[in-house]
Amino acid sequence: APAVKSVIEKLIATCQSDSLVDLRDKAIIMVGFSSGGRRRNELSRFKVEHLEVVHGGYTIKMFQSKSDYSGVPKTFPVIGASGKALKEYLAATGITCGPLFRNISKHSTLHDALSGIGIHQIMKKRFQMAGLDYKQYGSRSLRSGFVSESMNQGIALHEIKKMTNHASFKSLEDYAISINSIHSPCANLL
Repeated sequence: APAVKSVIEKLIATCQSDSLVDLRDKAIIMVGFSSGGRRRNELSRFKVEHLEVVHGGYTIKMFQSKSDYSGVPKTFPVIGASGKALKEYLAATGITCGPLFRNISKHSTLHDALSGIGIHQIMKKRFQMAGLDYKQYGSRSLRSGFVSESMNQGIALHEIKKMTNHASFKSLEDYAISINSIHSPCANLL
């Protein structure tokens, strides 16, 4: 199922403490959604060195994806509320280089990079915490949610394709799940 804006808001609501885990999970959710519906493996590969501070947040470079192994970076925005969430996470953890999203122990010790599977498990846990049917949602829900929400807000397919980095319009449309009950009053996705 797509994690559209209303679902993202429920997920974010589960990350209300100042714990490093909540700050990290909120940043994963918001960065994953707002930077174009990133795949879990794309999120797991991000490094702090891929960030550039810009007005309102950051840009982040992605060097490879499922359909692009060229190594030529593509840049995506992480601004507004998503930029703020990422800034809070980085400030709290003190991470200045290396993997962006990391495993965190129950004693708030930072470890190695999260894997794609680790990100998927975090997303499943957050869906469950939000009271949603976690069997219907997963890390792919960020991607299908971004595409569906963008389409519902009237954003042109070619603009959505730039953000998602899909190889073709056909593959982009496969992610779009039309939801007639979604009527977001705001112009921004987050």
